[in-house]
Amino acid sequence: DAKFSVGLGFLAPEEGALIRALLGSFDFFAIWSFVLVVMGLMYLFEMTRRQAIICIVPLWVIYVGMLLLGEITGSFG
Repeated sequence: DAKFSVGLGFLAPEEGALIRALLGSFDFFAIWSFVLVVMGLMYLFEMTRRQAIICIVPLWVIYVGMLLLGEITGSFG
């Protein structure tokens, strides 16, 4: 039952699901995908960097929420 992650979630304490989800969201692949989406928004819709980052924040919040849901439901098993 090994869990593998390339994020910083391993630094969080076992009882802190929210902290583990937040730290787990900072992995190389997630950050790189957000950077690519920001660049795509800037190119396709001619947004400024600030506007594109503001559009990405809700996506990151949803991502952290999904990780949190996984941490909470994974602790039942």
